[in-house]
Order: sequence, then C-alpha cells, then structure tokens
Amino acid sequence: MNRIEQNMKSLKTAYETILEEILDFRRQINDRLDLLQQHTVRELDKLHSSLKNSSEDECKQCDTLISKIKVHDFQSIKSH
Repeated sequence: MNRIEQNMKSLKTAYETILEEILDFRRQINDRLDLLQQHTVRELDKLHSSLKNSSEDECKQCDTLISKIKVHDFQSIKSH
C-alpha cells in the first residue's frame, strides 16, 4: 500500500471515530434532556395539583363564608 492509500485509510478511520463520538455525545445529551423533561413535567404536575387543590379549598371557604354572611344579614334584617 502506498503512502496516499495509507493516509486515506487513516483519514477514513479518524472520520468514523470522530463521527461515532459525536453521535454518542448526541445520545448522551438527548438522554439527559429526556430526564430533565421528565423531572420538570413531574414537578409541574405536582405544582399544578397543589395549586388546584388550594384553589378549590379557597373556593369552598369563600362559599361557606358567603353562606354565613347571608344567614347573618338575613337574621339582622329579621330582627329589625
């Protein structure tokens, strides 16, 4: 094999090695992005659920207070 053929073979080997390293690095990045997305979605779901429950509780409290105010106002009107 002459020198040009050896250089071409070496160049091809280096190209394939570097390409595989790039593809492997890309897979690692994608795997980490997937994990980050999963974690973020889980946290977002928890936050959404918590805020929804809190909002529902506050609405119930408001309804209870409104009912008490109505009863109190009605009793005040009735006594006058």
